[in-house]
Amino acid sequence: MAWHFKSESNSLWHKVIVALHSSRVGWEGFPIKKSLSGAWNNIVKVLINVKVGGIHIKNFFKGVIGNGNNISFWLDTWITDEPLKNKFPELFRIEAVKKCTIVNRLTDSNDKWIWSPQKDGSFLVKAVESLLSSDRNLGSNFVLEWCGWIPDKCNIRIWRAEMEKIPTKLALRKRNVLSGDPSCPLCCSADESAEHIFTACSVSAAVWNGISIWCKIPFIYVFLIKDLLGFHSSVPASAKKKEAIYGIVIIVCWSLWRARNRLVFSNVPVRIDRILSEVKAISFLWYSNRSTYKGVSWEE
Repeated sequence: MAWHFKSESNSLWHKVIVALHSSRVGWEGFPIKKSLSGAWNNIVKVLINVKVGGIHIKNFFKGVIGNGNNISFWLDTWITDEPLKNKFPELFRIEAVKKCTIVNRLTDSNDKWIWSPQKDGSFLVKAVESLLSSDRNLGSNFVLEWCGWIPDKCNIRIWRAEMEKIPTKLALRKRNVLSGDPSCPLCCSADESAEHIFTACSVSAAVWNGISIWCKIPFIYVFLIKDLLGFHSSVPASAKKKEAIYGIVIIVCWSLWRARNRLVFSNVPVRIDRILSEVKAISFLWYSNRSTYKGVSWEE
């Protein structure tokens, strides 16, 4: 969606996003109004906060100068590997029109956007996933925070999943155990890895949406399992609720894996409502009996 925002500046939805989120004080290449909630806010937060090799994801969207109408002189990445406002903060401070475009400073032909990690500049979702995976494979310092109110089997499952050590089709193929189709059995739209099952699969996306509504929290939108496990810390809530959300996230992953196995080994169809019901029932049972807040009511 972020790529389409940059490359489809004349589209109606682009204009709606700009109208809703533009402000006089936001100095990012993507407009965001923090007072609003929703999918667009979550997407921009990922672009701003997630780094690969020390570089923010948003800085991989690089403008190629044309007529200069659609590229911000100070806020977008175009001539260097980061926005000029970061390179020359003092000049940006005294700039009178901070949201000026390149046409106000330079000009000629048509602007276009490229995805800088690709040699041909093309943008592919798979290329983003590869970029994120390559950064993680360079060495992860991630340490799982053990959740005390859920069983060890759930903690161990997500710990192994974060390291891609659970027997997904892609993992089995890499070990020369599987020679068939490595596609995800839940959505059949991509190769089955732990990262895909828990963060990118359409089935898991529907489950996360249901969990967000149930817990009354922002939509859970992440690319990596480690970001999924850190989501609770960014939720504006009490320590008690954050602890509950963290455990629920792990239980969701455990239930998704169970549903996947029932489909693969017993040919039991996957139902979103069944997964959500299982998560809610198990979460309440374990939290009310195993956490430090024993005897909590369903309403709480």
